[in-house]
Amino acid sequence: MGGGCHPNRDTRGLLERSSLELGEVTDARIPKAPAIVRPAVVGSARRA
Repeated sequence: MGGGCHPNRDTRGLLERSSLELGEVTDARIPKAPAIVRPAVVGSARRA
């Protein structure tokens, strides 16, 4: 179930600490999704 999804992972923190160059990044919530997967990160990143 979940296909390898790790909903407890700090995705935004991992992106910020990576070598990627981040564009605009915002926190979002997926409406009508189960509570554990509702938080989301929306934005863009590219290799520095």
